[in-house]
Amino acid sequence: MRVGVSVIASLLLTGCYYGWDGSAGGADGGEPGADSADEGMGESDDGSGDGSDSTDDDEPPVEENQQDSQFPRLSHRQWENTVRDLLEIDEITGLSDAFVGDPVAGGFDNAGSEFDVGATLWADYQKAAESIAELVIADNVIFDRITPPDVGQETSERGREFIETFGMKVYRRPLTDAEIEDLSAVFDSAAADYTDLDPFAAGIHLTLQAMLQSPLFVYRVIDGEPSDNGRIKLDGYEVASRLSYALWNSMPDDQLFTAAEQGDLDGTEGVREHAARMLQDDRARDTVLDLHRQLLKVDLYLDRSKDAELYPQYNMDLGPMMQEEAYRFIEDVVFDQNQGYSELLTSTHTFANAELAALYGIEDGPAGSEFERVELDASRRSGMLTRLGFLMSRAYQIDPDPIHRGAFISFELLCNPQPALPDEVTAVETDPTKTNRERVEDHTGDGTCGAVCHSTLINPAGFAFENYDAIGAYRTMDNGQPVNAKDEFAVDGELHQFDNAVDFSNIIADSKQAHDCYARHLLEYMYGRDHRDADDEAIDALGTESAEGSLTVVDLLTELVTTDEFLHIRVVQEGA
Repeated sequence: MRVGVSVIASLLLTGCYYGWDGSAGGADGGEPGADSADEGMGESDDGSGDGSDSTDDDEPPVEENQQDSQFPRLSHRQWENTVRDLLEIDEITGLSDAFVGDPVAGGFDNAGSEFDVGATLWADYQKAAESIAELVIADNVIFDRITPPDVGQETSERGREFIETFGMKVYRRPLTDAEIEDLSAVFDSAAADYTDLDPFAAGIHLTLQAMLQSPLFVYRVIDGEPSDNGRIKLDGYEVASRLSYALWNSMPDDQLFTAAEQGDLDGTEGVREHAARMLQDDRARDTVLDLHRQLLKVDLYLDRSKDAELYPQYNMDLGPMMQEEAYRFIEDVVFDQNQGYSELLTSTHTFANAELAALYGIEDGPAGSEFERVELDASRRSGMLTRLGFLMSRAYQIDPDPIHRGAFISFELLCNPQPALPDEVTAVETDPTKTNRERVEDHTGDGTCGAVCHSTLINPAGFAFENYDAIGAYRTMDNGQPVNAKDEFAVDGELHQFDNAVDFSNIIADSKQAHDCYARHLLEYMYGRDHRDADDEAIDALGTESAEGSLTVVDLLTELVTTDEFLHIRVVQEGA
């Protein structure tokens, strides 16, 4: 039943911006209050993230292309996880499947400052809020869990208690008196619209709709005035939200809310303590797997067709199995073994079932569909770049694809600057008398129009993996000739020679360049934005310690959420 819409709309257009700048926004699809973000809002204390007496005044002014939004919007994944945790249910609702899609800015899909709410998404949010309200009313367990008990108090008093307690979780901070009054008016008006429900259930139904459509739920609002250099220090509740959406892709838990209330998140030590706790939670595992899913393009493992005559052992069901292998391997290295990035690139174990074990050539391996930890031939396999899914997804139907394998390593894992693509890209010619490598060299190697880019930045890195065919299986011969995987590639500014992919994976694992690049990717995901100049010092330090083996992946994540850049945002100051 769609009732009370005018009441909700009135609340959203007046009360939802209370405490920002009093202006309405977002009607045209832009960010609400965007103008006020440029002009500054209210006063806040200066200070570094560690609670010391230092200030931001020595920092250089913020340049316009280095600014953050004060209104980053939840991604659809974050919206789903937040609703799940608000209702304390085991699974996500799936309602966001019907939402209009979000753009992917940069490398990851959680860049909230790039997202807005247009008319279509606004309608999607409205429908979802109505569905959630219906779910709560229909499920007595959920209803009793999120509402205050009936101890004989007046209906309006019980409703106000719900607004103050549950509303704090929805808005991720205590509600202002004005917000409580506005929502109380919504609650009290509901009985006239929902005549088939008792007054308390009616009030919950309509109030939930209002809360879940509010920009204070959809956006992570950062309310404060920039210092002279355009930086805002996050308050405790804003830190709690930034931390929870970085590590869990969801709302803060009760312990974070309590920490914010008590001031425990005002300094880096409190943030570090809670980050360590949160990284032990299964939600952190889900987040780290999502990060690597996007970084390694694991979605590409699905729906890859191969030549049935050459690869009769391959079928489309192998794609999801290769995804499962990748996730189990990453989770084991990062969390179960508590190891670092080097081990992701060099570990010789994996997780396989009977079908994957056969592709790896493992004798006496798993016999059924269940995944088991297995050891791989260390002379043939080293880390995630020699796993089946990575190799299979970067191959054609018949031959491996050294260009895409090499480009991924050069530009994504080593962060080499990527030259502009040529206007026209032609396919590698088929020559039955030559190896795959020879055909690629003839097409893009020395003496060709692609020599400048391919011969130095792409091809050598890809040729290291010529021992792996189009489904990732190991091979020593190609078209009747021995495979040649030898080459040289510049890493850390020096040319390194290698014999094969195992050699090359170890070169990458030992390089500061790769660890810097990995730290940069982690930062971009954790911060929900592209890396910027102000991040370089932290990336350099973290890359050095990671390459030295001093920091595990979990350590890197902990360090990233305790930096000054994480505990502040940068906005353009008034008049800049």
